[in-house]
Amino acid sequence: MAESPNPIWVLPDAEGPVRPLAGADDQVSAWNAPTLSVIALPATGVPKPVGVPAILWSGSGAQVDTSPALAAAELFNPDPRTWGNVGWNALTNALKRIEPPPPVIRTHARNVVSDIPGVRRIVAPQGEPLPARVLIDPASMLTPLFAKSTLGVDQITRIFEFVRDIVAGVPDAAPKIFGVVVSGVAISPRDYCKPCPLDEGVIPGATIASIAKKTLPPGIPILIPETRAAESAAIIAQAS
Repeated sequence: MAESPNPIWVLPDAEGPVRPLAGADDQVSAWNAPTLSVIALPATGVPKPVGVPAILWSGSGAQVDTSPALAAAELFNPDPRTWGNVGWNALTNALKRIEPPPPVIRTHARNVVSDIPGVRRIVAPQGEPLPARVLIDPASMLTPLFAKSTLGVDQITRIFEFVRDIVAGVPDAAPKIFGVVVSGVAISPRDYCKPCPLDEGVIPGATIASIAKKTLPPGIPILIPETRAAESAAIIAQAS
């Protein structure tokens, strides 16, 4: 099996440490907080090891003027304010309140950082830089309609190609990319897409792994879901 030129890390399904595939929890590179967003981050922050960045969703417009008790429930609620000035202003203001190190924002179609232009605003800003890095999660950036059609593969290809091209064309972009999730694509009961093991989902995992292996620039970490991590890693290793 061919080895990947990209380090492979395991992304926990629940709250917990991101770690190397063959590593231990004490080799923590970030702390996954899958029920929290930057917009609705509690005042107490995220319980995690000191000096380790938290992986947070950017948040939904539904969380902008809600109570903390409801914030998690509204994390992926569709809201037209999410992708306009309301959502981006809420995200920008919230980032200013977070203690270092800067968080890692994970992409999602129903959150503020939802697509390639949103990612570009973090990794290659035209104005004032946002104090954050980004975890690019192609599965979560899809909509179910796209994922179930041939457009799903096309969109995932475009996301991987964006990573390749931005790293090649913008010297400062690579450090702002924490990594890329390489996973299968599952459909949530709430009608949005989410990662799953590469041997599951509505798009063949071997196809996704092959696109990633051919496209992602060396050195950009690949993150795989914790569930069936060994099987996903084997599919990536076998991809051509």
